[in-house]
Amino acid sequence: MLHLGTDLATFQLLRGKSALKSYTFGTGVAQHTFCSHCGMHAFYIPRSQPHRIIVNARCLDDIDGPSLKPSRFFDGRHWQDAQRRRIAESGQAPPPDAHGATTLQAILDRAPE
Repeated sequence: MLHLGTDLATFQLLRGKSALKSYTFGTGVAQHTFCSHCGMHAFYIPRSQPHRIIVNARCLDDIDGPSLKPSRFFDGRHWQDAQRRRIAESGQAPPPDAHGATTLQAILDRAPE
C-alpha cells in the first residue's frame, strides 16, 4: 500500500458508505477500514495521527499505480521509536483529544448514502 496522507477537510468518501467496515486493535485509536464486498483497504485513520486520513494511492481514479514510488520505508517493529522521532523532527504531534473513531465518524457523517 502506498500511503497518501490528507486532512479531514480535503477527504470525501464518494460512495460505498454502507459497505465500509472497520476494525481496531490494541489501543483502539486507529481505524482500519475495508470494503465488506471485495476486501479493498482504501483508507485508514492511523494511531500516530488520528486526526488525519491515510489513503491507499492505488485506489484513486486517474492514478498510474505502477509509476508511484515510495519515498520512505517504515519499520513497524519499532513503531514507538519511529513516532517519537517523527514528532521530534516535524513538531507535529496529534491534538491531545484526537481519536480515530471520531475522525471516521466525521467521514461517514459527510458521506452520501
